[in-house]
Amino acid sequence: MNARTVTAVGLMVLSLSAFAEDTFYDGTDTLLCSVMNTRQCETDGCRLVDIEEIDVPRHILVDFKKKRVTSTRHSGVNAETSIGSVIRKDNRLFLSGVDENAEAVEDALTWSMVIADPTGMMTLTIGAEELAFVAFGACVPVQ
Repeated sequence: MNARTVTAVGLMVLSLSAFAEDTFYDGTDTLLCSVMNTRQCETDGCRLVDIEEIDVPRHILVDFKKKRVTSTRHSGVNAETSIGSVIRKDNRLFLSGVDENAEAVEDALTWSMVIADPTGMMTLTIGAEELAFVAFGACVPVQ
């Protein structure tokens, strides 16, 4: 290998490593996530539902510094919960928590979210006893 080839390969590796560190989905930037479609699942199966029908928020704000997820439901009710854990693995960001003050169910519910990097595509699951919701959408960083 000549010096010119070594230099070209070295520059390519450096530029790729710089690109790999330039990410919005590393658990530091606040994210605005938008729900595009939802499914409601019960013990007998799942069905596609309108967001308004189940009062799921259209937009969700994920604040990693405060470890909080906030939103306003379609009905106008504000919702807020703590982020219990954040794990980054294989170009994905995994968040989860438990909401002990959920108004929609009698007991606490659990939630988890996965956000893909670099696309920002998001899957949110919410589970309670014999009831679950799955929402698909996308997230973008906010300044």
